[in-house]
Amino acid sequence: MKWKVLALACLLAIPVAAFAANTQMDKARAAMAARHYSQAYKLLKPLAEDGNAEAASNLATLYTAGWGVARNPRLAFKWALVGAEGGNPNAQFLVANLLDSGTGTEQDHERAVYWYKQASKQGLVSAQFKVAKHYLNGVGVEASPEKAANWAGKAAESGWPRAQLFLGRAYREGIGVNKNLLTSFRWYQQAAHKGQKEAQYRIGLAFSQGLGVGRDVHTSLRWFKTAAKAGYPPALDALGQVYLYGIGADRNPARALANFEAAAKAGYTPAQVRLALLRIDPGSKYHDSEQAYLWAGKAAAANSAQGKYLLAVCYEQGIGTSLDQERALETLQQSARLGLPVAEFQLGRLYQIGAAGLDKNLERANEWFAKAADDGSPQAAYQLGLAYRDGSELGPDPQKAAYWLAKALGGGYAPAQKALGRLCASIHQVCNSEQTRLAARGAPSTPPAVRENPRLIPISFLGSR
Repeated sequence: MKWKVLALACLLAIPVAAFAANTQMDKARAAMAARHYSQAYKLLKPLAEDGNAEAASNLATLYTAGWGVARNPRLAFKWALVGAEGGNPNAQFLVANLLDSGTGTEQDHERAVYWYKQASKQGLVSAQFKVAKHYLNGVGVEASPEKAANWAGKAAESGWPRAQLFLGRAYREGIGVNKNLLTSFRWYQQAAHKGQKEAQYRIGLAFSQGLGVGRDVHTSLRWFKTAAKAGYPPALDALGQVYLYGIGADRNPARALANFEAAAKAGYTPAQVRLALLRIDPGSKYHDSEQAYLWAGKAAAANSAQGKYLLAVCYEQGIGTSLDQERALETLQQSARLGLPVAEFQLGRLYQIGAAGLDKNLERANEWFAKAADDGSPQAAYQLGLAYRDGSELGPDPQKAAYWLAKALGGGYAPAQKALGRLCASIHQVCNSEQTRLAARGAPSTPPAVRENPRLIPISFLGSR
């Protein structure tokens, strides 16, 4: 009889104890919500010591942030692990973050991915996105763009804006998925409507350039304004282009410069390059030597190949600084080594004519022209075409001449039309139908659109243009 009474007492005690614990947990939740962290700490600690996973998770948060208690990364990890092992998804996510950064414990990316996946199984979308980034970068797991896109897709389908942005980029560039501009646009659109600034900017670019959607410069302008209002530097730069060139709005040079300067001061390198480019031309109404040198220098300091190229022009022509031919050549070479087509072309021209302290060397010239042409320089493609046509160190090779002259013309370099036309007329069999069409009609024109990066053309550099 005594054992039955004892058993009954135990049974009755269980719900009472659970009720008491729940009541204390409710109080702790209320204290956390009200930011009464010292009170929350007192309520949470005994619960965590009794193995309450939610309490342990919240206690770890207090130790992580230093709320209501001295910040202690080691204790933060200890209690986060208690909560994680108890199945709390927030604790699992926190443990993974601490392992990732090596905060309060030894850094271990592989274990971090394990805990991110555990939290993901319980539907924590932020954890799913973390797993995606680990697979993309190959941290803690073998790199797999396909798995990265798959994990990002789970978070994106749940409405996570950063994951939707990730997929927009993945489909735009073909990272782990087949390139699809329409699908890219749709993911960007979902993220943009949730206030994701980069997505808003990308939607603006899509409408401006007609990427995955019909070209609509007015809708483009609306999205650029939305992202710019939120202070997103690339959108400010885009508005500068809109007002400078009149793309969907009336030309307004003052507003253009104001937007470029706002983006440039925020450290956005393409805007710094645009300002330098606008200010560097002595024949331009925007010319300002000191500003040209200032912004070229800032962009160059950020290791921008375009910034280094414009800084080389400043040194070579004494724009905003003293003439310094040695530094001009050195900076131009740095730009070329970074793969800027216009710098590669200019370096080729210097070797071609023997200038700026370089001996004339047609072999080196053609090497740089080839690099520049492969990187998209129509001027370099033209020089290669002439070299193959005339047999200057490379030929003669009429078919390669036709190929490069057509590339130059297709890239919008008008002088190539006459050279290609003469070649096709004199040796009919070397030109295919597309090359013949280009020779007859020239390159198709494209409407002005907002671009992510400035397009530089060769600036007179020691007479090498």
